[in-house]
Amino acid sequence: TPEFSKKNLDTQSFKKEIHTMIIEFFDSADKAEFTRRIRELAPLPAARGATIIRKIMQLAMEHSTAECESAVGLMLNLCHEEEITEDVIEMGFDEMYRMMPDILLDVPDAREMAKAFVVEAQKVGILGQTWEIPSPETQQQEYEEDVS
Repeated sequence: TPEFSKKNLDTQSFKKEIHTMIIEFFDSADKAEFTRRIRELAPLPAARGATIIRKIMQLAMEHSTAECESAVGLMLNLCHEEEITEDVIEMGFDEMYRMMPDILLDVPDAREMAKAFVVEAQKVGILGQTWEIPSPETQQQEYEEDVS
């Protein structure tokens, strides 16, 4: 069945699938459809959930302010529907900041946009108030460790 095959996607296929899902969400703004499609990928390991959160933010930053605003709403919806936990949201933010050197190549304003995501996510209660933005030096160091 299609659902079974989606649960067992390899990493590359998983990333391609969520990329398509996120772009389609930005076109339709249909949170219920996005959530339904996330359920098809369940059970979702925390690392894959974090990748979804990072990709939502990264693709939004590559598009527009409107997508950034709808991205926060989508993440909030995923939490409310219990598809993603707040711990996984934090992991997604950690992953985004670890990848910031790469993201900056495509989105020169990425640091400012990412900070806005932090503020909004904390405001709506899906990112802990104690979560802190890593320094650019820490980001670079973690990025270099990841690529080596």
